[in-house]
Amino acid sequence: MAYQLLYLVCKDLNSKLGDKWKTVTKESKKPVSPPFMEKYLKEYKDPKKMDKLGKVQEEVSELKLQLKDNLTLLLDRGEQLDDLVYKTEDLSEIAKEFYAQSKKHNQCCKSW
Repeated sequence: MAYQLLYLVCKDLNSKLGDKWKTVTKESKKPVSPPFMEKYLKEYKDPKKMDKLGKVQEEVSELKLQLKDNLTLLLDRGEQLDDLVYKTEDLSEIAKEFYAQSKKHNQCCKSW
């Protein structure tokens, strides 16, 4: 990101000042301070706004967290479904036993 800022500053410096910057020395009374520097310094003050790769990486990190949470919820639901399947199988067996016993008990009443 620093290279991007330097590139933009050098590009604007050459386009707006031309070769004037080459004549500036340490002893010069008038320093070269291009007006567009303030604009770049304000823009690049918050690196997250200017760093496109950083933005994408941050979004990917957020998506990873969401995906992890969703997978955890999905696994929990799968375990709950497995528990329900076991309970329904148990209930089915109990119902079959109840039916068989009630049928036996009802046979004695049919003779009346």
